[in-house]
Amino acid sequence: MLSKNFSLKSFVKSNTAIRLGIDNVPTSAHIENMKYLCAKILQPARDNFGIIDVSSGYRSVKLCEAIGSDKTSFHAIGCAGDSEIRYEKVSNFEYLLWVYEHCEFTELIAEYFDRNNNEAGWVHSAIQKGRENERTLKLKDSRHNYQIVTIDYLKKLYQ
Repeated sequence: MLSKNFSLKSFVKSNTAIRLGIDNVPTSAHIENMKYLCAKILQPARDNFGIIDVSSGYRSVKLCEAIGSDKTSFHAIGCAGDSEIRYEKVSNFEYLLWVYEHCEFTELIAEYFDRNNNEAGWVHSAIQKGRENERTLKLKDSRHNYQIVTIDYLKKLYQ
């Protein structure tokens, strides 16, 4: 277990890796990074909101490349997770805002949010030891473009 409510299996499972025969087995260093992510962000959020679905956790470099992600992604070192709250009354923006206000993080991305659909998209959260307070906040739009933003900008869009 990575934490009280998050298993290693849930962080490494990838249907794409299985289908393409890609080894998606993390090293012990990657596992330590996943435990840190859970301790600092995901477990506190789980304790606050209830069930959190992690759609993507650890991805090997080969898996990152296969899905069109950057091989330097925080996912490739076990420092990131894409997730959303299962409880439908909590929007992805509310979840992101809670993490922003209550957790240390290296990178937080509002991925594919839609102001007309609170359930659209997911929250990418990443934390790397030694970089906990970088607090880079980004928005990823429907054309896969990233933009560094402020929390006030996101509030204007989604609150």
